[in-house]
Amino acid sequence: MPHKGKGIYGQYDVEALKNAVDAVKSGMSIRKAAIRYGVPKSSLNDRTTGKKPIALEFGRKPTIPIEIEDRMVEVVLTLSEKGFGITKRQMLARVGTLVRQMDLKTPFKNGIPGKDWWKGFKNRHPEVVIRKPEKLSTVRSRMLNATVVGNYFKELQTVTEELSPTSIWNMDETGINLEHQPAGVLARGVLSQFPIV
Repeated sequence: MPHKGKGIYGQYDVEALKNAVDAVKSGMSIRKAAIRYGVPKSSLNDRTTGKKPIALEFGRKPTIPIEIEDRMVEVVLTLSEKGFGITKRQMLARVGTLVRQMDLKTPFKNGIPGKDWWKGFKNRHPEVVIRKPEKLSTVRSRMLNATVVGNYFKELQTVTEELSPTSIWNMDETGINLEHQPAGVLARGVLSQFPIV
């Protein structure tokens, strides 16, 4: 994806630049490679001579070291996969706590990251998206284990053997809300299917 910048600086694809460098190393002229791959000739010259690295980092460095941020993402996605997803607000509060514990200097207002940090975080970690969890009542979630379900069907068999078919009635919970309304939580997403919030 092209980087934004003033003039032509930074407005080319890093992958295209890598391909252009490879083409020059294979014998193509810098001028031809620059035209073919759509990169500035001066930038290509700087990379092929080793004056500058191929991938330059644009913008400010992240407030939190990237290896710690990667670990945070790993924890958040693991929690989500185990059914304990956290909301965006909880994430921001935890980042604020982490920053205080690490004694990092940040531009965060009131010690909690804002929209700019969140936007940068999403760009650095596109695998993290906000998704709406499926509703599940607390009682039902507690009852979803092998022992409880097994005992239920044993008891159901005992009861139904004692009843005639005409004595069995059915009912449902229509109109009775037994479920909580879950907030959106951070989860692993496929970007083509789930929009980033």
